[in-house]
Amino acid sequence: MSLESVSLNWRDFNTSKRWISQRQAKNDDKIIPAKTEEAMHTWMVQFIKFHKKTPDELIEESIDDYEIAGQRLDDFYRYKKELIDRNSCITGIYVPKSDVSFFDYDLSMLPP
Repeated sequence: MSLESVSLNWRDFNTSKRWISQRQAKNDDKIIPAKTEEAMHTWMVQFIKFHKKTPDELIEESIDDYEIAGQRLDDFYRYKKELIDRNSCITGIYVPKSDVSFFDYDLSMLPP
């Protein structure tokens, strides 16, 4: 599967399905609001393209090496911060952070 296909079809991966299901379960009506879903898609596509890995690969990799999860978020943040403002970066980085829910990473540690 090409990287473009992976990034556009990230919802088809088991890890993504589990995450979406967990996100839906948190809402009283079991529906993810349209704006949230749009943000999830926008940021996950960028995160996947940046790291050139599927959601499943990102999860498996971080199970093998927990610290790499934080490093991936740092790298993505630093890259995006060069392109957009810091607040947008912090908002956007919550999406991949929550997708890989065991990426227990303190966002306050991101550089200014």
